[in-house]
Amino acid sequence: MSFLIPIVFFLCVTYAIKAGFDAIVRYRIVKEGVSGELMESMIATEREQRRYSSLRWGVFLVAIGVAFGLISAFGWTSVTPGAITVIAVCAGISQLIYYAIVRQKS
Repeated sequence: MSFLIPIVFFLCVTYAIKAGFDAIVRYRIVKEGVSGELMESMIATEREQRRYSSLRWGVFLVAIGVAFGLISAFGWTSVTPGAITVIAVCAGISQLIYYAIVRQKS
């Protein structure tokens, strides 16, 4: 379990840097006096990107759950090439499903 500490620490630092960078960019945009239309457009684009990000992660996690369900159904109890293949294929299919959904909405 101790191997999770550096991973979680890295994720927290990365998120903090991203949040700081986003705050600086927003501050500069407000300071420069960007037009209302441009600001609304940027907010709408950011909202859409967040929604698509949630969709991508949702599809991905469902596919990985299906992969682990298949591995359990096959009775594989150790890491085998077949188990890794099932996970990789499900992850790839999830990305293709996400791409199809986003392309259909655009």
